[in-house]
Parts: sequence; C-alpha cells; structure tokens
Amino acid sequence: MTTNIAETSLTIEGVRMVVDSGMERVAVFNPKSGVTKLETRRIAKSSAIQRAGRAGRIEAGTCLRFYSEEEFQRLRGEPEPAILSSDLSSLVLELAQWGCSAADLQWIDLPPTRHLQQATTLLIKLGILEPGKNKPVLTEFGRAATKCSADPRIGAMLCHAQQWAVDGNDLAVKQTAAWLAAWMEEPPRGKFSADIRLQIAEMQRGGGMAKKRAGQFAKQLGIPLAGDLFPAWLAPLLAAAFPDRVAINRGNDGRYLLANGHGASLDPDEPLSSENALIVAELTTTRQGDSRIFAAVAADIDELESYLPGLFETVDRVDWDEGKGRLVAEQQKRVGALVVSRKALPEPDPARIGEALANAVRRKGLSCLPWNESSEGLLIRARCGREWLPELELPALDDDTLLAELDNWLVPFMAGMRKISDLKKLDLKGALEAYLGWDNVKTLNRETPARFEVPTGSSYTIRYKEGEAPVLAVRMQEMYGQQASPVIAMGRVTLVIELLSPAQRPLQITRDLASFWEGAYRDVQKEMKGRYPKHVWPDDPATHEPTRKTKRQLQG
Repeated sequence: MTTNIAETSLTIEGVRMVVDSGMERVAVFNPKSGVTKLETRRIAKSSAIQRAGRAGRIEAGTCLRFYSEEEFQRLRGEPEPAILSSDLSSLVLELAQWGCSAADLQWIDLPPTRHLQQATTLLIKLGILEPGKNKPVLTEFGRAATKCSADPRIGAMLCHAQQWAVDGNDLAVKQTAAWLAAWMEEPPRGKFSADIRLQIAEMQRGGGMAKKRAGQFAKQLGIPLAGDLFPAWLAPLLAAAFPDRVAINRGNDGRYLLANGHGASLDPDEPLSSENALIVAELTTTRQGDSRIFAAVAADIDELESYLPGLFETVDRVDWDEGKGRLVAEQQKRVGALVVSRKALPEPDPARIGEALANAVRRKGLSCLPWNESSEGLLIRARCGREWLPELELPALDDDTLLAELDNWLVPFMAGMRKISDLKKLDLKGALEAYLGWDNVKTLNRETPARFEVPTGSSYTIRYKEGEAPVLAVRMQEMYGQQASPVIAMGRVTLVIELLSPAQRPLQITRDLASFWEGAYRDVQKEMKGRYPKHVWPDDPATHEPTRKTKRQLQG
C-alpha cells in the first residue's frame, strides 16, 4: 500500500483500489519572501482522470473519489503551469546568457512580472548580473558562476570559495564549500537540529549520493574531498549564496528579521535561537505570514563585512519617529532591510526633511492632512472629472496613488516644515491645483462646478461622490420654470435633483425633472397645499416663475 495526502493505493481481495482525496500538495514560490512553500490545493480534472487510471493500469480496478461528480465537473481542466508559481532565478540567468529578456521571447504562459523582478534582484545581489542599459547583463563573476553547472546560489558560493582560497585557506574554504554545496542540493530529511553544521555532519556519516556529489563539487574546486568541515567558513559561504537571508535577532523568542524584510522564527529551544545573527538557508512560510527556520548557521556581522563588503550599504536616513515624536536623522549601515549600525547626523539635508514628513504621511494615511471643504471638494470633483472628462487625461487620484506620488504633489508645498504639527499649515487645495495643472482646474471648475445657480439666482452646493451621479438639493419652489434636469460635464452628466419642502425636507428625488412636473408632482401638490398653504404650489410648475417667497410676500 502507498499513501500520500493526495491518494491511497491498496489491494483488497485481489482488487486494486485508488482512493482519491481530490487534493494535492503543490510547491508555490512567494516572490515577496523568496520562499517556496507547499500548499494543499484542489487537483485539476486531468489529474483526477490520471489517478483513476492508476487503478486499472495492470488489471481491472476501482477508484473511490472523496468528492461528488458535481465537484469533479467544476474542477479546472489542467494544472496551473509551473512557470506561474516557481522561482525563476535559473530562467532569468539563462536569458542573460542568451543576451535577451523575457519580453523578447514568445511564451505559452507568460512568466509573472513579479517573479522575474525578484529573480533579477536576487541575481544582482549575488553578483551574477548587473543592471544594463535595456536589460541586466552577466558580470565576469556571473560567467564564472554559470560554469559550475549548479543553481545560481550554489554557483555564486563556489566562485566566492575560489576567490577566498588564498593565504593557506585553500583547503579549508574549498572543502567546506564542497560539502555545503552538496547539502544545499539535497538537505537531509527528518528531525534534525536547525544548525547546518550538525546536519552536514549527519550527511557525512551517511555517505552515499551526498558524498558523491560533494566529491564532484570538490573536483570542480580542484581539491580532493576529505571528511573535514571548517565551521568558521560556513557563515561567509552561506551568506554568499543567501545574501537576502542574513538575519538579525529581534530580541525575543527566537524571532528574526531577514535582509529581504521578511520575518522568520526558530523554536526557542533551539540553541541557535539565542544567536544575534544567522544566515538562513532553509525555511518555509507559515499560515501566519512569518516563516519557520529549519536550517541556519550563526554569523558575525563584522566578519561578514570583511568577506562580503558588497552586501553592505551606508545610507543617510531622515524620518519621523512616532515613538519619539520628532525627526530622527542618522547614518545607517544596512544589509537589505536590516540596520546593523547607526550614528546620528548633526544637520540633516533640508530636502530630506520634506521626504521624512512625506514618509510619515504615507504611514498615517491622507486623513492626517488638514483637509477642508474646499480641498476635499476639489479632490472629489477631480476624481469624478477623471471619469466623465477623459480628454483631460487627469492623473490617478485614488488614495494609494496620491500617497505614492507625495514627492510630486505635496513635498514641494512642505518647504520650511520640520515637524508634524507644521502640516496644519499646508495649502492642500493649492497643492492639488498645481498637480492637476491650471488649465485642467479651470475646466473642472467650469464643467464640474462646486455650486449650481438655480432659476431664482440662488447658488447651492452640488454633492459629488465617486461612481455616483451628482446631487443638487434645492427647495421645489426655486426650480419652478426649469423644464429639464440640469446637466454638467459638457452635457454628459445629469444632476440628480433632490426637491425639498419649505422646511428643507426631501419631497422627491429625480433625474428627469420634466417627467416629474407632468406626473408625480400632482400627488406632491395635493399633500403640500394643505401642509404649507402659505407657499406657492402652481398647477403648471414647468412654466411658473421660480420663487423663494411665500404667497403674501409675492402679493406685497
């Protein structure tokens, strides 16, 4: 009998039976975390048919499906192509070797852009690619790495081992690299400590294919394979292969932050969980979003910098610190998302102060800005105008885009501001007008006016809401003589008229004023004459003179 989560094959009284759960375990790559994890998913219809075929492969058999015929018919026809859910670093490397990009080729299934971008970023971090004029190109280091006939991470590690094999280090670094490369290709399975040193020691005791593969890597490095491992070389070699997985302890319960910005954790009982820094080689994503570390080595950050200075960058950071309630200006040494050291900057660049305040706004959201009726009104009218007046080619104005574009429309209006409270002085309407362009603002003011003049000469605010028709609330008497519903936006949008009683209560909502005067108005007239006898309720409102006055005022 064979068993897995997908199906069970067994023979009962000579009859072969396949039990199909309708599920399968699929390896899915997450470009955000750089981690591939196994997910349980519904199988495709073609896979279900194939499973049923296994029951009768040799002789008559039976397939028992743990799902209904209706569910079977609803299954997708074919499995999702692997290219849509895989790590594409090897593919991107091949494209660079060919001298082309993904856009230059014809694909049955187009590789996801996010996966291609993640793979390119990784290969640049490994030193295998460098940005080119139109597309990334292979470096000299990358050409050497491709000759290793291995995964790009392993190729980069082996090349670094060659470079570091000087001053008597030749045997130690190459020997360690050979065993580590074999481990990376096929880590031992089972319950082991997360410490890679102990996992490799277990692999060495087992011999077999692991030892054979380590020997092949040793031959590539020009040395005979021996059983010794030099732990001091594990961290720099592993960091050369996993620059995105340098990790620093978050200070409690074995939780770490990786250079790629992803969180990961070790079992608190693991000896490695107390280390200040790790290089993580194997992890899997959990349902909570963090990842579980299954293989890592302890690292010394200062030592890493001496071997891999390219991993580190120094940046000046000016940002608003919520906890301290003030601007913080400091010079940081970073490995990706990790800050490994920092020192205060005495006098930050004024331009960076605006950038810092913009970052604070991005975190807090647009609601932290001093919106008022005028600026809010312009924003919602511009959002509506973008839909109704496409010829204006207005920029996207949703919250996410405005936050992303703060540097373009808001930061220029932050000159001289140094603290959050200064944002109260912002001229948001002026900032939006500058962003939209004066000609567009003039057109918006004309075609999507903030107020509308009714037949009596009174001016009332138009209520705008994105995705809905604009509404004008006005007393019914002031719309007498208006024979058709008013329009805006070059005649493309009809105003919804909310006709009010003399007490400002809604009587009727209509987009067709002419039809209302001819029809439903009669019922309103009968009821309102008795309730508001002092006001005018003519028999022919479409031609009657509009008024704000009562009968007595008109007669006087």
